Amino acid sequence: MKEKEFMNWMVNSDGLSNPTAMSRLSNCRRVCEFEGDLDEHYEKDGCRGLLLRLDYTKLDEQACLPARHSIPIDGNIYNGTATFRQAVRKYIAFRDSQK
Repeated sequence: MKEKEFMNWMVNSDGLSNPTAMSRLSNCRRVCEFEGDLDEHYEKDGCRGLLLRLDYTKLDEQACLPARHSIPIDGNIYNGTATFRQAVRKYIAFRDSQK
């Protein structure tokens, strides 16, 4: 993952505050730790497969289904998965902006 470039893009181009950008970066690091490098996912399929694994609906939650990803979440699986999905989408936007 292009951490420095991503952080700079979030603050300077996307307008996020430093603490918010750091939070997104931390979430992306966590995804990388358990699901593999985001750049590899991006190069492979634009992160589509990863986003499919990070899809967890309210119906999934109501049915008490397990998450499709391997990222441990202490707490609410729906909210935690949504947080990781949002961070990955931010990284995708960053990579798309580099084309």
